[in-house]
Amino acid sequence: MGIALVILFCAVSALHLASLLFKKLRKAMAISKALLMPLLLACYIEAAQELSVFVILALVFACIGDCFLLYPDKPLFRGLGMGAFFITQLCYIATFVGLIGSPGRTVILLALLCYGSLFGLACFTLFQYVPKEWRLAAGIYMLSIASMSAMALLTFFTRFSNWMGMVLLGSGLFICSDFILCMEYFKEKTPYGRFIVMFTYILAQAFIVFGLAHTGGLFY
Repeated sequence: MGIALVILFCAVSALHLASLLFKKLRKAMAISKALLMPLLLACYIEAAQELSVFVILALVFACIGDCFLLYPDKPLFRGLGMGAFFITQLCYIATFVGLIGSPGRTVILLALLCYGSLFGLACFTLFQYVPKEWRLAAGIYMLSIASMSAMALLTFFTRFSNWMGMVLLGSGLFICSDFILCMEYFKEKTPYGRFIVMFTYILAQAFIVFGLAHTGGLFY
């Protein structure tokens, strides 16, 4: 059952990515995107050693965000999608709070320096193109995703394992996906922009979820 779900998730992911490249498959784009997170949630429930309500909520709100962002040209839907993914990041942060041990002052300072610099660079780059009315919301969201990845780094150092390494990699891919997405929305669309956004997003979510499925925590 578990392997079948993973294969189905991979098949739907491949179909969605193909629909972004080939016009003949364009009709499958919306339904395949809407199915991604429910299938990943099913994989998580099947694979997890112990279920986390925060991971489940993260995937539920990610699915809501995916559906809203099917209509990115509508400001209301774009804002609701950003809000849903903001809650997703908060849920992942809560998950890491339940997992993290005592990383030590040096590691904390390293994470603050690394992700603080990354946040500043992202704001400097994006705010040249983001309209003024969107800057506060974009800044808050970027802070949330940088914080999520920073927490993944701290958790990695206290629970050093291949699985947590996968989670950390997924958090980095999530940042890349959202950065490219913002550039697509606010600067200019590129021929393969949506494909790259969804490819990195799917990998990000899969790495985070499958990694967390094999890691226990205090809030489980």
